[in-house]
Amino acid sequence: MMGRLAGQNRLRAAVRALSESEADNRVCQRIAGRIVCITSTTKGGKTMATRTGSALWEGTLKEGKGTMKLGSGAFEGPYSFSSRFEEGKGTNPEELIGAAEAGCFSMALAFNLEKAGHPAKRVSTAATVKLEPGDGGFKITSIDLKTEANVPGIDETKFKDQAELTKKTCPVSVALAGTQINLEAKLV
Repeated sequence: MMGRLAGQNRLRAAVRALSESEADNRVCQRIAGRIVCITSTTKGGKTMATRTGSALWEGTLKEGKGTMKLGSGAFEGPYSFSSRFEEGKGTNPEELIGAAEAGCFSMALAFNLEKAGHPAKRVSTAATVKLEPGDGGFKITSIDLKTEANVPGIDETKFKDQAELTKKTCPVSVALAGTQINLEAKLV
């Protein structure tokens, strides 16, 4: 108990010690008994947020278990060897990567379509993340994106061009540049 209080006091002191400009870019709140801070940075005159996630693993690889959670508190879920490498109950890192890629791609595609003069009414994307054994351990070998969009007034070629551009430029795709990303895009 004393260790936790000391850690919380150190965090509070660190938050208080921020310069005024840094403090203006930091939002802290208590979530599930913890102080969570989101820091914004300025780049090119635009404020960009820094996001966090965390995980706790207890035990051995096969018998152990863990919890992954988002810094915002919007999600917390259990994971295990079984949920990652078999069909066990719980989540896994690859599922969260798939959700991140699908969410980023859908949002970025809507933005690119709007910039091209064709705002989308709806963009829906599913991502399938493949984790496979390889030399030296497991590797995410590919991500298959399937997206459908309702975009009035755009032809199939322009739509596919925007979808391909988005696959190369959405921030999560860029972060996953070492992984093959396949895209199937269609208008509905």
